[in-house]
Amino acid sequence: MIEYKLPPGLVKSVFGDGATWYSYQGRSIRSISKILNRIYPLPPDLDPWYLERGKMVHHATTLIDAGTLDTAALDPRLFAFCSAYQRFREAAKPIIEASELTVVHPSYRYGARLDRVMRLPGQPRLLVVDIKTGMGKEDRYWLQVAGCAMALDEPHVEDYDLALLNLDNKGRPHLTVENDTGAWVNKWRQVLEDDATALPA
Repeated sequence: MIEYKLPPGLVKSVFGDGATWYSYQGRSIRSISKILNRIYPLPPDLDPWYLERGKMVHHATTLIDAGTLDTAALDPRLFAFCSAYQRFREAAKPIIEASELTVVHPSYRYGARLDRVMRLPGQPRLLVVDIKTGMGKEDRYWLQVAGCAMALDEPHVEDYDLALLNLDNKGRPHLTVENDTGAWVNKWRQVLEDDATALPA
């Protein structure tokens, strides 16, 4: 397993409702999602269920990894996505190095929840993986996973491959791997530099 510690100087606050807030040198840490929403705003009529569904599926997949998912208690609307993740595990046999990891880039003051760092048997490079409930492979998603990789291990970021694991509503997994990590990290860095609120202090 990867041992990862938050950079020194970060302050973590946990509130009564379970929400977590990070600050660095007295300034708040922004989420990758909020930065990307400035460029790729969500549809105004988006059903809130789709956002909640993603959170619930992410939680369920961590329970699948741990072997503790209670399928009898699972919301039926999530069953196909969880089945897709189970099929991926059975077929690919991934070695999970990190799961639902909080990563923070202290210089650019952004943070994210990294879904998985995994290795596929026989493959030398680690994958930084973002799990999606749907078939989207838009630039937004690749920028998101690139941002996670940069916050995880910027000095060695090109030693990782990026991946999207799409779980469809038919119970099928679709893994797409992007080998040119450096190109996407450079695009993400440009997003940060174009966003005055995300520039280093």
